[in-house]
Amino acid sequence: MKNTPDYIGLVGINNIDDAVCCAESVNRNLEGITSHFHEAQIGVAVTDVTLAGAESRRDPALELIPRIFESVLEKRDRIFTVIHFSSRNSEQLEHNIDRLMETRNMYEENLCHGLQVNFTLGRIPKEVFQRIRTKYPNLGLILPVHADDNIASDLTDYGNFVDYAFVDESHGKGKTMNVSACSKTGKLIMRETKLKPAFAGGLSPKNVANTVQQLKTGLGTPKFSIDAESGLRSGERKISVFSPQKAEQFFREAISGFYTEM
Repeated sequence: MKNTPDYIGLVGINNIDDAVCCAESVNRNLEGITSHFHEAQIGVAVTDVTLAGAESRRDPALELIPRIFESVLEKRDRIFTVIHFSSRNSEQLEHNIDRLMETRNMYEENLCHGLQVNFTLGRIPKEVFQRIRTKYPNLGLILPVHADDNIASDLTDYGNFVDYAFVDESHGKGKTMNVSACSKTGKLIMRETKLKPAFAGGLSPKNVANTVQQLKTGLGTPKFSIDAESGLRSGERKISVFSPQKAEQFFREAISGFYTEM
């Protein structure tokens, strides 16, 4: 069965210990909240470097990814496990996704629930997403988009093949989002397409509760997703590391933003 929840994304995990720590913190912070509809997303980043087998300080080795996902699902089976795939080689996208999903039968064993394909909207033909959807029908597919007045018409061709429209104007660089522009784009996505809206851009433990409250007001609903990566890291940018402590604080503050009235 496809798992496509509204999610709070904790992205950038690259080892089992941090993954388990995050899953346990999610359980702690959702304890006692009986009517929540958001779930944690545990996200790992994959690049061409990962697929080439080269060592990466930020990203996990390919063979470690199924073990990371398995470890969090043992702690909380509803967690949304997602690969965030970035590549400069769009022509090899399908082949590379097959490599990912076939790693220790990650898809067949239901260890990987979602895939974010970090290519600009329109760069990958809709037929490619159609084939990915046919091959992996239970995979939640996340497609990055721009905050744009024409977004609904641009997404028309993709609506039957992806599940989320992910708005991040900083393109993963952690720049602060324009909440007004994101809200306008999110309303267009919800009104004109079947896709779930998701947002990112400069989110951190310090600002996520307020940003979520503003998005709730702008969209008129709390039913949307968010994620963060750079805001969950400690240290200088080039040598920063994922911080489970920041991730727990981020998740706790996000829950507060979603489920506390202004």
